[in-house]
Amino acid sequence: LEVDADGGLVGELSAATDSMRLQNTVRDHSWRLELDPARLDARVGPDGLTGELELEVIAVGEGPLLEARGQIRMPQLTSLDVNPEEQAVDASLSVHAGDMYFIEAFLPEVTEASGSCELESQIGGTLAELTVDGQANLADGSALIPLLGLQLTDIQFAATGRPAGGFDLEGQVRSGEGILTLTGRSERYPTTVSPTRMTIRGERCQVLDAPEISLSAEPSLDLAFDGSKLSVTGEVRIPRSRLGIPDVPETAVTPSQDVVFVGDTLTERDYPVPLEADIRVILGDDVFFSGFGFSSALAGQVNITQAAGAQPRGRGEVRFVNGTFRQLGQELRIDPGRLLFNGPIDN
Repeated sequence: LEVDADGGLVGELSAATDSMRLQNTVRDHSWRLELDPARLDARVGPDGLTGELELEVIAVGEGPLLEARGQIRMPQLTSLDVNPEEQAVDASLSVHAGDMYFIEAFLPEVTEASGSCELESQIGGTLAELTVDGQANLADGSALIPLLGLQLTDIQFAATGRPAGGFDLEGQVRSGEGILTLTGRSERYPTTVSPTRMTIRGERCQVLDAPEISLSAEPSLDLAFDGSKLSVTGEVRIPRSRLGIPDVPETAVTPSQDVVFVGDTLTERDYPVPLEADIRVILGDDVFFSGFGFSSALAGQVNITQAAGAQPRGRGEVRFVNGTFRQLGQELRIDPGRLLFNGPIDN
């Protein structure tokens, strides 16, 4: 890079990384990803600054996984005397990932992942106030999460940038027999007047399908972030659930009173941003609990609230319907029965 007699910038830059290889073994499967030398070329002169970027990631033995291309042009960058508010920026970035299965190398809980991802963006404005216009899409996605017993299919997400700096978001995912949808809109700088808003809606969406617990939910939640705190309001209906806890054998021996557990204190969760919540949880007609010799259908609703910086509280009741308790060959009927909530949710 040189400065001529008139103070103008003249020069070229060509840079490239060495080839890199990442290797990880997940569930006895060895992943080998190779990063081809990334190339950056830039030139500056009387016509300003221009530059190009190229990047490619390859799965060894399987072909390209990710390709990225970028260009930038700053026509007024001809000297070191730069005014960010007047320096125009004209840039673009495109990213293509033809198959998302490689995320299994970084997320051991996920198997059988698939889907494609595309990003096309146009960056404009000035150095002091950049604008981003474009779209990112995740299409035809699917994944298996064995720990939760979930098979996620028809994963579709799209984020669209707006020139003013905000974005719109919409997406969906199918789980079990149901579907979960997400829509939202955000400004560049969320405020109390123009917060980021997201809505989550679901119908018989499978949340958990493990041997002890099977749970489907129908959320109707509204999220708002005003730049300082996150607010979550709405309701979650539980149309169907099976909650099972293995019975403790009658021959089991309880610990002696001399046994002391170390490190069993409760640690309060520290949220990254203050959280406010007002959520009503409603139990449907097909919710059943079984454990410790007790079995019963459950009904009712609990309203969960939380003030910013405080712990969640619950108010409401869960009713036992046709409950029975079996112990030492005896059977007792518990109908009606109630579990009341009026305080900290973990009490």
